[in-house]
Amino acid sequence: MNTTVIIPAAGLGKRLKSKTDKPFVLINGKPLIAYTLQAVSKCRKVADIILVVDKKNIDKAKKIIKKYDLKKVAKIIQGGLMRTDSVENGMMEVSNKTDLIAVHDGARPFISEKIFHNAIDAAKKYNCSCVCVKVKPTIKKVVNGKIIETIDRSFLWEAQTPQVFKKSIFQKAYNKRKKDKLYTDDMSLVEGLGVSVRVVEGDYNNIKITTSEDLEQAKRMLK
Repeated sequence: MNTTVIIPAAGLGKRLKSKTDKPFVLINGKPLIAYTLQAVSKCRKVADIILVVDKKNIDKAKKIIKKYDLKKVAKIIQGGLMRTDSVENGMMEVSNKTDLIAVHDGARPFISEKIFHNAIDAAKKYNCSCVCVKVKPTIKKVVNGKIIETIDRSFLWEAQTPQVFKKSIFQKAYNKRKKDKLYTDDMSLVEGLGVSVRVVEGDYNNIKITTSEDLEQAKRMLK
């Protein structure tokens, strides 16, 4: 089965407080998105990659693809206003030969080949899979500044990416999405269909770089 990976990297990264758009922030001299693309490209079960970036960054992305010889990147396309718009733009460019669509955050450069392969294998068997890690801290439900209850963390998992889908299910989920609703991940759309999703245990090192603190951690991890 052919797997196409859509990598949304059209965000500006306002929480990072950088003058450079987040995907192109340098980490030890190399753009963040280059690390992510290299990590995904190493996955033997990935047939091709569709990179989605802001319109003004398309030429910059092309130069990075060439510089780092990222041959699995089949297309670089323009992103949309929201994450789901960008992913949908990517989905429209998927080949007819594609069986599974995976979505992986452009700001997660530490995904391992093993976990990516596990997620693909789970989606082949169960139609959809989501990489997650168990929540470690104690979680409180708070209303109006007061603790209402302590949530049983044995049931709580933090969603990461990749999230992998059978193509027909993913397309159906996006066709039914509400354009004015904010979805923080793609699996939320599939959950709305009532489809069962298989959890694949991830890695706490598979961080998403969102803040300046995350960026400093990434620099240390990549030394």
